[in-house]
Amino acid sequence: MNPNDMTSSNYFRVFTIGVELVKDPENQKFAVVGASCAFSVLLLTWILTEFIHVYHIFSVIISIQVTIVWAFFVLDKWTFNKINRKHSMINRFIRYNLISLTGLGLNVSIFTIFAILMNLYYLLALFFTIICTAGFNFYMSKKFAWAKNSN
Repeated sequence: MNPNDMTSSNYFRVFTIGVELVKDPENQKFAVVGASCAFSVLLLTWILTEFIHVYHIFSVIISIQVTIVWAFFVLDKWTFNKINRKHSMINRFIRYNLISLTGLGLNVSIFTIFAILMNLYYLLALFFTIICTAGFNFYMSKKFAWAKNSN
């Protein structure tokens, strides 16, 4: 699909793909876990920055790291519990952490652009960062950490 040639049928196709993604219970659970992680990261960043006086970039890094382990276990036990698993829990945990480290680099880069270069308030910058990286986190988690067994 050429982005310069968006006819009404192409818009409808994009819309129907989006609706199908939302209908999937696994995707819905992932969204709930992601939203709770986003809230936790925002809250922890605010607490670390405002009350403990940690520089906001370091607050973001610490907050994301804190949610990674918790998110893994919730995703593994609730969101992706019905998948015929291809990898052991330890392997999934390692894969998820590698994805999360890549995501952390992406988060810090985007956050720096919003907060430092564009001079947005740090929590607003973090909120926009979370929105920008949500698709990456979803795709990488589903594709690599919780890959379905082909059997």
